[in-house]
Amino acid sequence: MKTQIIKDKNNTPVAVLLDYKDYKKMKDIIEDKKDYFLGINAKRNKTTSISLDEFKKKHKLD
Repeated sequence: MKTQIIKDKNNTPVAVLLDYKDYKKMKDIIEDKKDYFLGINAKRNKTTSISLDEFKKKHKLD
């Protein structure tokens, strides 16, 4: 079965029929995207930021 787009009288898409392989591939992409953003958010929560002046003082760069 190939992917098919079902359209109404006005040629507007109303449904899509997917092959199971295509469906599974799309579902995996969505899950990977969720995991990716969870990882980014976890990294952001662990990261702190300081001003350039504070950094210079801390590392004695002035």
